[in-house]
Amino acid sequence: MSETINTSPQLLAELFDRMTTTGVAALRGGQELFERETYTYTVHGADCAPNAFVTSEGEIQDFQLTIRALSAEQELKAMSGVREPMTMPSLFAKASMYAVNGTTIANENHRNVLWNALGQKGRQLVTLAFGRIGAASEAALGKFLEGSSSSSNIT
Repeated sequence: MSETINTSPQLLAELFDRMTTTGVAALRGGQELFERETYTYTVHGADCAPNAFVTSEGEIQDFQLTIRALSAEQELKAMSGVREPMTMPSLFAKASMYAVNGTTIANENHRNVLWNALGQKGRQLVTLAFGRIGAASEAALGKFLEGSSSSSNIT
């Protein structure tokens, strides 16, 4: 995919038409309007809460955890639980948990149980993974800052 700079004053109107329920996106049949990045990680069961991922025979089991980038609405919902700014990364990471071994996490109760079963080490891993998928690359940051300009609307 090639990269160019779109300087059209109509860019926002075109985006709105393509991506909202009143534009072309209305034909998507309930699918999400924007694709979101999804990543699957192997979680080491031994690094989770004691006995959370242990079989009846005493075998510790690893599992696959899928996390997804959050939509703007999910970010706002996660922020509604913020009482201390330092907890925001953990709340975002928790909200990003999408599936376990390919099965979608059904509801908030399941998400809460999983978050507790991960234990402190497991939660830290999910928080680190979320931070990694949500961070802009150095190239993107450089391009963004290089293209900056200053203007004043004070009259």
